[in-house]
Amino acid sequence: MARLLVALDGSASAECALPVARALAQRLHASLTLLHVHPSTAHGSIMTGTNTHERALPEALDATLRRARTAYLSETAGALRGHDVPVEATVECGPVIETILTTAQSPDVRLLVMATHGEHGPSSAWLGSVADACVRHACCPVVLVRPDAPPSDWRTSTWQLARVLFALDGSADSEAIVPTCASLLGPDLDAVLLHAVAPLHPLIQAMATTADVARDLNAERERAVRYLEQAMLRAAAIGVRASSCDHPDIDPARAIVHCATGHGVSLIAMVTHARGVVGRVMLGSVADKVVRTATHPVLFIRSRADAAAAGASA
Repeated sequence: MARLLVALDGSASAECALPVARALAQRLHASLTLLHVHPSTAHGSIMTGTNTHERALPEALDATLRRARTAYLSETAGALRGHDVPVEATVECGPVIETILTTAQSPDVRLLVMATHGEHGPSSAWLGSVADACVRHACCPVVLVRPDAPPSDWRTSTWQLARVLFALDGSADSEAIVPTCASLLGPDLDAVLLHAVAPLHPLIQAMATTADVARDLNAERERAVRYLEQAMLRAAAIGVRASSCDHPDIDPARAIVHCATGHGVSLIAMVTHARGVVGRVMLGSVADKVVRTATHPVLFIRSRADAAAAGASA
């Protein structure tokens, strides 16, 4: 049976990922594996501000904390089993990021689901360091969920996969997320396709007249409309019901968030290493803004070239 891996640290913020994981597991007919990484005596950590200092934990405290986390995961797993989802819980020892990534490498893990930040709160960056590393390096797709403020009780929270927004940039890598998600989540997807028009380079804007800028932007928007028409036909060919979002905003991140809100989307899907909207360089800007401002979970899928490179080096 396929598994969804859910990383938890014992905080209410991290638990916000559980309703999403539960609904996805039901849709995929998959089981859930709840993972807590307990820093071993050699990998204990103390948080001071935004820095993490590694130091050994006293052996008695180490054992007490591990028992508490094991009991917490067992209780959480028991509550989830009441929703007819097979659940197992595991506490691993070791460095947090490396342990999560290693566990996610198992061939039966279809998705890694986690909150953008957990018990130590958000970092100064757009994600906590753990979520950021998992998006960049996990072999499987990653779903990030932004916690409510204050976090709500996951037992009373509901989330269902209704419609997926695909942020496309015109590249083959970004378009590949549609068939990839159809394979992952089932072909009967209700999708919204967005091709955000990037703003003109500042140098071009400085040299061009207002009329020239307006003309060029209109031409870009017309190309985006034609591109989306073809993308919808390709989606329909694989059984995905797709509509488009022709958003006038030239800020890609803002367009993604607005389209997701206006079209009743429950999940945003993005490629981590495509060019343009969410390219390798843009991961810290466009995706940053999307995760910080969207109220929707965000599914990150690695580009085909990047996934192939990771597989070759594994």
